Amino acid sequence: MKRLTSVTRRDFRVLVSTLMIGIILGSTTVALAATVNGNWFYYGPVNGYYYQNQATVVTPSTGGVYAGTWVQNQNSGNVPAGYMGAFSRLYTSNGVQVENSSWNYNSTAAYEIGQNTPFDYTNGTYYSVGATAAYNGNGYTTYQTYQSPDLTY
Repeated sequence: MKRLTSVTRRDFRVLVSTLMIGIILGSTTVALAATVNGNWFYYGPVNGYYYQNQATVVTPSTGGVYAGTWVQNQNSGNVPAGYMGAFSRLYTSNGVQVENSSWNYNSTAAYEIGQNTPFDYTNGTYYSVGATAAYNGNGYTTYQTYQSPDLTY
């Protein structure tokens, strides 16, 4: 009977140790990568080209959150240098803009370009709305993206 008591105590220590390891591992925050994309917005022709743009929010596995904006030619092939521009904005779910990018224009002939905001590292829920520019022969016409879905970081 004494032997049975000794085995039970050892099993209890193993159980408690395993439980503590599980609690420690369960409370560790794991960064998961995620991306949400807004709907494509189609526009054109602008100076002979048809475009589409899109807003995204990304939480990479390394941490943080940022917004991206994409613009691309609706048809196959490149548009000339300087014909497309992209600008990104990151908002909290209550509509406060927390990050924005500078404008990025295609410096060479390209099918698509994108532009990202700087990272934000505050936990919360975010969405993105960007803008794109299309060269109209006498300057640029700008088009806002559709709002992306919310993404929680």
